[in-house]
Amino acid sequence: MTNARRQLGSVRGCGGVRRGGVYVLVLVVTTTVSAMALLGLKAAMSANEEGRRVVDSISARQLAASAVEMGIHTIETEPDWRLNRADGTWINKKVLGTGTATVRVEAVGGGAYSKDPWDAIELTGYGYEGGSRSVLRAQIALSGEDARDHVSELAHRNVVAYWPLN
Repeated sequence: MTNARRQLGSVRGCGGVRRGGVYVLVLVVTTTVSAMALLGLKAAMSANEEGRRVVDSISARQLAASAVEMGIHTIETEPDWRLNRADGTWINKKVLGTGTATVRVEAVGGGAYSKDPWDAIELTGYGYEGGSRSVLRAQIALSGEDARDHVSELAHRNVVAYWPLN
C-alpha cells in the first residue's frame, strides 16, 4: 500500500505542509492587479469625461458667438427689421452641428426696442452644447450716415458681457 501512495504522489510537500498556500498567494496577487487595472480604467474614463466637458464648453461659446452673428446678419440684410421684427427671441434653438443657438434682441437694459433706428439695442446669443451653456451679449448703437454698413464691426467692438455658464 505504501508503494501505491508513492506512485500516486503525496498531497503533502516537504515537511508535511500542504501546497495550497501558493494558490492563495496567486489569487491575492491576481485580485490586486485586477483592482489596480480597474482603478486605472476609472481614472482614464474620468479624464475623458473632463475633456468632453471642456470641448462642450468651447463649442457652446462658439455657438453663442454664432447666434450673435446670425442676429447681426439679420440686421444687415433686413433694412426694416425694427418694423418687421418684434423684440425678443428671433432665432430659437437653431441646430448647428451637435449643439443649438438662440438669439434675442432687446433694447439696452431689456424690454422692447423703439422704432427709432438710432436707439441702441442688445443682441444676446445663447449657445448650448452637451451639458454646457454660454451667453454672449453685444450692444449695438448706430450713429452717422454709413453706420448701417458697419453693424458687424460695431457689434464686435461693443461686446458688453460674456458669461460661460458651465
